[in-house]
Amino acid sequence: MADYEDHYPLFLFLAGTGSRIGEALGLKWADVDFNSRFILLRRSLSRGRISTLKGKWDRQVDMSKQLAETLQAHRKKCKAKPKFPYFLIPN
Repeated sequence: MADYEDHYPLFLFLAGTGSRIGEALGLKWADVDFNSRFILLRRSLSRGRISTLKGKWDRQVDMSKQLAETLQAHRKKCKAKPKFPYFLIPN
């Protein structure tokens, strides 16, 4: 399990929100509201290109307390290691 701990935030995000992988890869930290605990899905990454969502509409998904805490810890880890592999695109 330790081999995959860096991927845990991504797996938890996908399972906890029901989002598609492309939506997760298209996220920016600015899309995450830790105070209100929601994530705004605005774009998707597919075939190396960022585009609007399939349905053409932005959508908001709720964030559990566990996911919020995990993403906050993940964000700190990303800032500490600039080359750290992470799924949210830096702003």
